[in-house]
Amino acid sequence: MIQKALFIPFGKNCFRNIFPTKLDEGQDVYVEKIKSLFEDAKINTLTVMIMQVPCCMGLVSLVRAALQKSKRKVPIKSIVVSIKGEILQEGWIST
Repeated sequence: MIQKALFIPFGKNCFRNIFPTKLDEGQDVYVEKIKSLFEDAKINTLTVMIMQVPCCMGLVSLVRAALQKSKRKVPIKSIVVSIKGEILQEGWIST
């Protein structure tokens, strides 16, 4: 069942990255990597897909922090997936 969540179609011209957000320290490294997506890779949008479990919400916080530090403002979409692979929530993140 969990495998289903890993293969939800994102569309073309996208890439997937997995961030282990359950870290107590060193999150500034991830903020800088995400900021680099905005500024160096010049992505046009970012879709953050997380599971419904509480520890995954940290990724949304990291993305918000990176966007606040970034010179470029990129629309960010959030998708919350159940542990069974169903999409529970989908929407745009405000900063």
